[in-house]
Amino acid sequence: VNYGARLCIKKALEFRQECCGGEEKIREYRTNLQKQAIDLVLKEFGPDAKLLQNSTNSLEIPGMFNVSFPKTAKYADLIEHLADSYFAYRTFKGKCEPLMVTETKKFAPFVAHNKELWVRFSVTLYNVASDYAVAAKSVKETIQKCLDEELEVNATY
Repeated sequence: VNYGARLCIKKALEFRQECCGGEEKIREYRTNLQKQAIDLVLKEFGPDAKLLQNSTNSLEIPGMFNVSFPKTAKYADLIEHLADSYFAYRTFKGKCEPLMVTETKKFAPFVAHNKELWVRFSVTLYNVASDYAVAAKSVKETIQKCLDEELEVNATY
């Protein structure tokens, strides 16, 4: 049994209050950072990307947002296939995510849903805006590399 997490609660709360200015300041920082991060990711992903949102703007929860991978004509059929075939999606994800972790060291989970690839970004206290531009560029390049490899292997898309 590991009690490490419980033993550091007091110090963690002190850090959040004394070093970060308290919970309200943390929420304010993360809210502002999320707005900047969304703009940076959309800019890096390009004009075919979009923020996952509904008509009441209730999907923009604090600390997390989803952006669609640009579904250009080159990738449209393949992305739709990944969204329609769980096996194809899991196989693709199994090739792509390890590259993010081991080669680029920049990871953002993604899911194929509703004929799109959605990439999730988390907004945390220890990030700054420029982190999202760097991560979005790397994640986009890695997913493109994996999509291109899939297109080479299977020319039916």
